[in-house]
Amino acid sequence: MPLSQTRAAAGIHNAGVPARDRPRRKLNQTQVEALVGVAFISPWLIGFAVFWVWPLGYSFWLSFTDYNLVQPPRFVGLANYSKMLFDDDSFWTALWVTCKLVAIYVPLTVLLALGVALLLNVSGKGTNLFRAAFFLPSVTPVIAASMLWLWIFSPRYGLLNHQLRELGLPTLDWIGSPDTALASVMIVMLWLTIGGPRMLIFLAGLKDIPKELYEAASLDGAGRFKSFLHVTLPLMTPVIFLNVVVAIIYSFQTFVVAYSMTGGGPVHATNLYVLHLYGYAFQFFKMGYASALSWVLFVIILAFTALQFRLARRWVRFGHE
Repeated sequence: MPLSQTRAAAGIHNAGVPARDRPRRKLNQTQVEALVGVAFISPWLIGFAVFWVWPLGYSFWLSFTDYNLVQPPRFVGLANYSKMLFDDDSFWTALWVTCKLVAIYVPLTVLLALGVALLLNVSGKGTNLFRAAFFLPSVTPVIAASMLWLWIFSPRYGLLNHQLRELGLPTLDWIGSPDTALASVMIVMLWLTIGGPRMLIFLAGLKDIPKELYEAASLDGAGRFKSFLHVTLPLMTPVIFLNVVVAIIYSFQTFVVAYSMTGGGPVHATNLYVLHLYGYAFQFFKMGYASALSWVLFVIILAFTALQFRLARRWVRFGHE
Protein backbone atom coordinates (compact mmCIF):
# COMPACT_ATOMS: atom_id res chain seq x y z
CA MET A 1 0.00 0.00 0.00
CA PRO A 2 1.38 3.47 -0.86
CA LEU A 3 2.56 5.66 2.05
CA SER A 4 -0.16 8.28 1.49
CA GLN A 5 -2.91 5.66 1.65
CA THR A 6 -1.35 4.18 4.81
CA ARG A 7 -1.39 7.62 6.54
CA ALA A 8 -4.95 8.23 5.42
CA ALA A 9 -6.05 4.86 6.73
CA ALA A 10 -4.30 5.53 10.04
CA GLY A 11 -6.05 8.88 10.29
CA ILE A 12 -9.45 7.31 9.69
CA HIS A 13 -8.67 4.61 12.23
CA ASN A 14 -7.62 7.14 14.90
CA ALA A 15 -10.65 9.29 14.20
CA GLY A 16 -12.87 6.52 15.42
CA VAL A 17 -10.98 6.10 18.69
CA PRO A 18 -12.21 8.18 21.66
CA ALA A 19 -9.85 11.03 22.63
CA ARG A 20 -9.23 9.59 26.11
CA ASP A 21 -8.06 6.28 24.58
CA ARG A 22 -5.62 7.82 22.11
CA PRO A 23 -1.91 7.67 23.00
CA ARG A 24 -0.81 11.03 24.43
CA ARG A 25 2.30 12.74 23.22
CA LYS A 26 4.86 12.93 26.02
CA LEU A 27 7.00 16.01 26.63
CA ASN A 28 10.71 15.59 26.33
CA GLN A 29 13.15 16.61 29.05
CA THR A 30 13.88 20.02 27.52
CA GLN A 31 10.19 20.94 27.31
CA VAL A 32 9.59 19.82 30.90
CA GLU A 33 12.49 21.93 32.14
CA ALA A 34 11.20 24.91 30.17
CA LEU A 35 7.72 24.59 31.69
CA VAL A 36 9.19 24.26 35.18
CA GLY A 37 11.29 27.38 34.57
CA VAL A 38 8.25 29.35 33.39
CA ALA A 39 6.31 28.19 36.44
CA PHE A 40 9.06 29.39 38.77
CA ILE A 41 9.37 32.84 37.18
CA SER A 42 5.63 33.31 36.59
CA PRO A 43 5.13 35.29 39.85
CA TRP A 44 7.84 37.71 38.74
CA LEU A 45 6.39 37.90 35.22
CA ILE A 46 2.94 38.66 36.62
CA GLY A 47 4.38 41.34 38.91
CA PHE A 48 6.41 42.80 36.04
CA ALA A 49 3.33 42.98 33.83
CA VAL A 50 1.12 44.50 36.55
CA PHE A 51 3.57 46.97 38.07
CA TRP A 52 5.73 47.86 35.05
CA VAL A 53 4.27 47.02 31.65
CA TRP A 54 0.70 48.10 32.36
CA PRO A 55 1.66 51.42 34.07
CA LEU A 56 4.03 52.22 31.20
CA GLY A 57 1.37 51.56 28.61
CA TYR A 58 -1.25 53.48 30.57
CA SER A 59 1.12 56.42 31.04
CA PHE A 60 1.85 56.48 27.32
CA TRP A 61 -1.87 56.59 26.57
CA LEU A 62 -2.43 59.31 29.18
CA SER A 63 0.18 61.48 27.47
CA PHE A 64 -2.34 61.96 24.64
CA THR A 65 -5.18 62.94 26.98
CA ASP A 66 -6.35 65.73 29.25
CA TYR A 67 -6.78 64.09 32.66
CA ASN A 68 -7.12 65.76 36.06
CA LEU A 69 -8.07 62.78 38.32
CA VAL A 70 -11.65 64.07 38.61
CA GLN A 71 -13.05 63.77 35.11
CA PRO A 72 -12.43 60.85 32.75
CA PRO A 73 -9.43 61.19 30.43
CA ARG A 74 -10.23 63.16 27.27
CA PHE A 75 -8.20 62.38 24.17
CA VAL A 76 -6.42 65.48 22.83
CA GLY A 77 -3.90 63.93 20.45
CA LEU A 78 -0.53 65.68 20.35
CA ALA A 79 -1.76 68.79 22.17
CA ASN A 80 0.31 68.06 25.29
CA TYR A 81 3.50 67.68 23.28
CA SER A 82 2.72 70.77 21.21
CA LYS A 83 2.13 72.83 24.35
CA MET A 84 5.35 71.54 25.88
CA LEU A 85 7.53 72.44 22.91
CA PHE A 86 5.95 75.71 21.81
CA ASP A 87 3.92 77.24 24.67
CA ASP A 88 5.51 76.16 27.96
CA ASP A 89 8.54 78.35 28.70
CA SER A 90 8.98 76.67 32.09
CA PHE A 91 9.65 73.38 30.28
CA TRP A 92 12.68 74.85 28.53
CA THR A 93 13.84 76.51 31.75
CA ALA A 94 13.68 73.21 33.64
CA LEU A 95 15.44 71.39 30.81
CA TRP A 96 18.21 74.01 30.70
CA VAL A 97 18.75 73.86 34.48
CA THR A 98 18.90 70.06 34.32
CA CYS A 99 21.37 70.09 31.44
CA LYS A 100 23.62 72.45 33.41
CA LEU A 101 23.50 70.09 36.36
CA VAL A 102 24.31 67.09 34.15
CA ALA A 103 27.20 68.88 32.44
CA ILE A 104 28.84 69.81 35.75
CA TYR A 105 27.84 66.95 38.05
CA VAL A 106 28.68 63.98 35.81
CA PRO A 107 32.38 64.79 35.20
CA LEU A 108 32.89 65.79 38.83
CA THR A 109 31.31 62.68 40.33
CA VAL A 110 33.19 60.34 37.99
CA LEU A 111 36.57 62.02 38.53
CA LEU A 112 36.17 62.33 42.29
CA ALA A 113 34.92 58.74 42.66
CA LEU A 114 37.91 57.53 40.64
CA GLY A 115 40.24 59.61 42.81
CA VAL A 116 38.79 58.19 46.01
CA ALA A 117 39.08 54.65 44.62
CA LEU A 118 42.75 55.25 43.77
CA LEU A 119 43.40 56.50 47.30
CA LEU A 120 41.69 53.47 48.83
CA ASN A 121 43.27 50.93 46.49
CA VAL A 122 45.92 50.05 49.06
CA SER A 123 46.36 47.33 51.64
CA GLY A 124 47.12 48.04 55.26
CA LYS A 125 45.69 48.69 58.67
CA GLY A 126 42.71 50.99 58.73
CA THR A 127 41.98 50.71 55.00
CA ASN A 128 38.59 49.09 55.53
CA LEU A 129 37.69 51.78 58.07
CA PHE A 130 38.38 54.53 55.54
CA ARG A 131 36.41 52.66 52.87
CA ALA A 132 33.45 52.39 55.23
CA ALA A 133 33.73 56.09 56.10
CA PHE A 134 33.64 57.09 52.43
CA PHE A 135 30.75 54.70 51.76
CA LEU A 136 28.64 55.88 54.71
CA PRO A 137 27.08 58.96 53.01
CA SER A 138 25.66 56.80 50.22
CA VAL A 139 23.55 54.81 52.71
CA THR A 140 22.38 57.91 54.57
CA PRO A 141 18.70 58.70 53.89
CA VAL A 142 18.56 61.49 51.33
CA ILE A 143 16.06 63.53 53.34
CA ALA A 144 18.26 63.33 56.45
CA ALA A 145 21.32 64.34 54.43
CA SER A 146 19.41 67.26 52.92
CA MET A 147 18.37 68.51 56.36
CA LEU A 148 21.98 68.25 57.55
CA TRP A 149 23.25 70.26 54.62
CA LEU A 150 20.50 72.85 55.04
CA TRP A 151 21.98 73.55 58.45
CA ILE A 152 25.51 73.66 57.02
CA PHE A 153 24.37 76.11 54.32
CA SER A 154 22.30 78.29 56.69
CA PRO A 155 23.31 81.94 56.07
CA ARG A 156 23.22 82.92 59.75
CA TYR A 157 23.89 79.78 61.81
CA GLY A 158 25.43 77.46 59.24
CA LEU A 159 28.79 75.81 59.73
CA LEU A 160 30.09 76.89 56.33
CA ASN A 161 29.44 80.60 56.79
CA HIS A 162 30.79 80.39 60.35
CA GLN A 163 34.10 79.12 58.98
CA LEU A 164 34.12 81.84 56.34
CA ARG A 165 33.61 84.49 59.02
CA GLU A 166 36.44 83.00 61.07
CA LEU A 167 38.71 83.37 58.03
CA GLY A 168 37.56 86.93 57.39
CA LEU A 169 35.87 86.01 54.12
CA PRO A 170 32.45 87.21 52.94
CA THR A 171 29.53 84.89 53.66
CA LEU A 172 27.00 83.70 51.11
CA ASP A 173 23.32 82.87 51.05
CA TRP A 174 24.00 79.41 49.68
CA ILE A 175 20.40 78.26 49.26
CA GLY A 176 18.62 81.60 48.95
CA SER A 177 20.68 83.03 46.09
CA PRO A 178 20.04 82.01 42.47
CA ASP A 179 23.80 82.20 41.86
CA THR A 180 24.72 79.51 44.40
CA ALA A 181 21.56 77.41 44.89
CA LEU A 182 22.25 74.94 42.07
CA ALA A 183 25.88 74.60 43.14
CA SER A 184 24.72 73.83 46.69
CA VAL A 185 22.41 71.09 45.41
CA MET A 186 25.28 69.60 43.40
CA ILE A 187 27.56 69.62 46.45
CA VAL A 188 25.01 67.52 48.35
CA MET A 189 24.61 65.16 45.39
CA LEU A 190 28.38 64.72 45.19
CA TRP A 191 28.63 64.07 48.91
CA LEU A 192 25.96 61.39 48.64
CA THR A 193 27.37 59.58 45.60
CA ILE A 194 31.17 59.92 45.43
CA GLY A 195 31.90 57.22 48.00
CA GLY A 196 29.01 54.95 47.10
CA PRO A 197 28.55 52.41 44.33
CA ARG A 198 30.63 54.43 41.85
CA MET A 199 33.66 54.30 44.11
CA LEU A 200 33.14 50.57 44.72
CA ILE A 201 32.85 49.89 40.99
CA PHE A 202 36.08 51.79 40.36
CA LEU A 203 37.75 49.94 43.22
CA ALA A 204 36.68 46.59 41.77
CA GLY A 205 38.03 47.65 38.37
CA LEU A 206 41.38 48.61 39.89
CA LYS A 207 41.61 45.25 41.67
CA ASP A 208 40.99 43.50 38.35
CA ILE A 209 44.07 44.98 36.66
CA PRO A 210 46.90 42.39 36.64
CA LYS A 211 49.89 43.43 38.74
CA GLU A 212 52.21 42.03 36.07
CA LEU A 213 51.34 44.99 33.85
CA TYR A 214 52.54 47.45 36.48
CA GLU A 215 55.71 45.41 36.97
CA ALA A 216 56.37 45.45 33.23
CA ALA A 217 55.78 49.21 33.11
CA SER A 218 58.17 49.69 36.03
CA LEU A 219 60.86 47.68 34.24
CA ASP A 220 60.42 49.97 31.25
CA GLY A 221 61.13 52.96 33.48
CA ALA A 222 57.57 54.22 33.92
CA GLY A 223 56.79 56.03 37.15
CA ARG A 224 53.45 56.14 38.95
CA PHE A 225 51.98 58.85 36.74
CA LYS A 226 52.98 57.16 33.48
CA SER A 227 51.75 53.80 34.80
CA PHE A 228 48.41 55.41 35.59
CA LEU A 229 48.28 57.11 32.19
CA HIS A 230 49.28 54.11 30.07
CA VAL A 231 48.15 51.12 32.16
CA THR A 232 45.44 52.06 34.65
CA LEU A 233 43.46 54.56 32.61
CA PRO A 234 43.14 52.50 29.38
CA LEU A 235 42.10 49.37 31.28
CA MET A 236 39.62 51.34 33.39
CA THR A 237 37.76 52.79 30.40
CA PRO A 238 34.95 50.18 30.52
CA VAL A 239 34.35 50.99 34.19
CA ILE A 240 34.52 54.73 33.51
CA PHE A 241 32.01 54.28 30.69
CA LEU A 242 29.62 52.41 32.99
CA ASN A 243 29.83 55.08 35.68
CA VAL A 244 29.33 57.88 33.15
CA VAL A 245 26.14 56.29 31.80
CA VAL A 246 24.76 55.63 35.29
CA ALA A 247 25.65 59.16 36.43
CA ILE A 248 23.88 60.73 33.44
CA ILE A 249 20.71 58.74 34.11
CA TYR A 250 20.86 59.56 37.83
CA SER A 251 21.39 63.29 37.29
CA PHE A 252 18.52 63.60 34.81
CA GLN A 253 16.24 61.95 37.39
CA THR A 254 17.41 64.02 40.38
CA PHE A 255 14.47 65.02 42.54
CA VAL A 256 14.68 64.46 46.30
CA VAL A 257 17.71 66.65 47.05
CA ALA A 258 16.40 69.66 45.13
CA TYR A 259 12.83 69.21 46.35
CA SER A 260 13.76 68.95 50.03
CA MET A 261 16.37 71.74 50.00
CA THR A 262 15.04 74.40 47.63
CA GLY A 263 11.70 73.27 46.23
CA GLY A 264 12.89 74.41 42.81
CA GLY A 265 13.76 77.97 43.88
CA PRO A 266 14.92 80.59 44.17
CA VAL A 267 13.61 82.07 40.91
CA HIS A 268 13.54 78.59 39.31
CA ALA A 269 17.33 78.30 39.76
CA THR A 270 16.99 74.66 40.87
CA ASN A 271 13.73 73.82 39.12
CA LEU A 272 14.99 70.56 37.66
CA TYR A 273 13.05 68.62 35.04
CA VAL A 274 11.60 66.06 37.45
CA LEU A 275 10.55 68.85 39.83
CA HIS A 276 8.75 70.49 36.92
CA LEU A 277 7.07 67.17 36.11
CA TYR A 278 6.14 66.62 39.77
CA GLY A 279 4.50 70.03 39.96
CA TYR A 280 2.19 69.34 37.03
CA ALA A 281 1.33 65.86 38.31
CA PHE A 282 0.76 66.42 42.04
CA GLN A 283 0.21 70.16 42.43
CA PHE A 284 -1.81 71.03 39.33
CA PHE A 285 -3.08 67.43 38.84
CA LYS A 286 -2.55 67.58 35.08
CA MET A 287 -1.75 63.92 34.71
CA GLY A 288 -1.93 63.88 30.93
CA TYR A 289 0.61 66.67 30.57
CA ALA A 290 2.81 65.16 33.28
CA SER A 291 2.77 61.82 31.43
CA ALA A 292 3.88 63.59 28.26
CA LEU A 293 6.72 65.21 30.22
CA SER A 294 7.79 61.82 31.55
CA TRP A 295 7.94 60.29 28.09
CA VAL A 296 9.96 63.20 26.74
CA LEU A 297 12.38 62.67 29.63
CA PHE A 298 12.58 58.99 28.70
CA VAL A 299 13.46 59.90 25.11
CA ILE A 300 16.10 62.40 26.28
CA ILE A 301 17.77 59.85 28.58
CA LEU A 302 17.58 57.18 25.87
CA ALA A 303 19.21 59.56 23.36
CA PHE A 304 22.04 60.46 25.74
CA THR A 305 22.62 56.79 26.57
CA ALA A 306 22.64 55.78 22.90
CA LEU A 307 25.10 58.59 22.17
CA GLN A 308 27.41 57.34 24.92
CA PHE A 309 27.33 53.80 23.51
CA ARG A 310 28.15 55.14 20.07
CA LEU A 311 31.05 57.26 21.33
CA ALA A 312 32.30 54.34 23.43
CA ARG A 313 33.65 52.69 20.29
CA ARG A 314 36.28 55.42 20.04
CA TRP A 315 37.71 55.39 23.55
CA VAL A 316 36.59 52.33 25.53
CA ARG A 317 38.95 49.34 25.57
CA PHE A 318 37.23 46.11 26.51
CA GLY A 319 39.50 43.41 27.92
CA HIS A 320 43.21 43.48 28.66
CA GLU A 321 44.42 43.37 25.08
